[in-house]
Amino acid sequence: MAKNKKTNVRRSLHRMQMIKFILKKTKSKAHLLAIPLFICIILSVLSIKAQVAEFDSTGLKIIRISHADSVVGMNEEKINYQRLIGTVVIEHDGFIMTCDSAHLYMSKNYVEAFSNVNITKANGVNAHSDYIKYTGNNNTAYMKGGVQIIDGSNTLNTEELTYNIKTKIGKYFKTGSIQTEETTISSDEGTYNGYSQQTYFRKNVIVTNPKYTIESKELTYNIKSKVTRILDKSTIVSDNSTIYCKNGSYDSKTGNAVFTTRTTVVTDEQTIIGNKLTYNDKSGNATATGNVIVIDEKNDTKLFADKADYNKKSGDGKATGHVVIEQD
Repeated sequence: MAKNKKTNVRRSLHRMQMIKFILKKTKSKAHLLAIPLFICIILSVLSIKAQVAEFDSTGLKIIRISHADSVVGMNEEKINYQRLIGTVVIEHDGFIMTCDSAHLYMSKNYVEAFSNVNITKANGVNAHSDYIKYTGNNNTAYMKGGVQIIDGSNTLNTEELTYNIKTKIGKYFKTGSIQTEETTISSDEGTYNGYSQQTYFRKNVIVTNPKYTIESKELTYNIKSKVTRILDKSTIVSDNSTIYCKNGSYDSKTGNAVFTTRTTVVTDEQTIIGNKLTYNDKSGNATATGNVIVIDEKNDTKLFADKADYNKKSGDGKATGHVVIEQD
């Protein structure tokens, strides 16, 4: 503690010596008018060089400037900030941000970064945008212009994003997309959680995968488990079938699909409709329950029942409960 006090005293004496030197050397009235500006610049530079503390008095981590080619103290509308120009390097809470220029608001612990803004973090997250406003008190970055988050094998692209660097949760509201190893999902609105690998998409959702495509109003997708949960009207298209549904889940690893509202499955030869439906795209097994309708295109028949089981590969089927068959 005593060592820190001595260090602070030495810094204060050093600043006063520099100010006295300027006053001594400056004689003309024009130079006297410029003294406050020189003092402001000097103090700003010293303040940048002196940023060694990581925490403020409340325990919050302070944004630290590691490098800038030049620093200018600014005051606009009674707000003081430091303008950093050229090869700016900013550090905070385990990440490094670089940019062409920045405005540091030390009293509020936030920074605005401009042009070629890049963020790197030890946990493998890399981010890029044209502009970032980063608030150190809650680790939140508002990003705008060519936004890209690279998190391992996942890439998020959008034009505007709110991203928490600590929780790895990002939200966009003006269209965006997330690309994984095999799947790309685009939507008007979306949320990405880097830790849970859970994603949420809303409005004009399009899922593209080599095995299937989905068009939906709203859904979630877990990148790790590869399970899609349908939350609104959706169409799932694969090589073997087309599914029209509104609520349910689809596991692309196993091919299992479970739908809990009235759903339609269309294959080359049959259409199956039911209030609840389970289907496996790999085995071809399907079970429909509740006001079931089976339309057989090959035999020109319609079957009505309480429950129907069908296997697309073998062509075998069974219907039970109030069975009615109509021949076209």
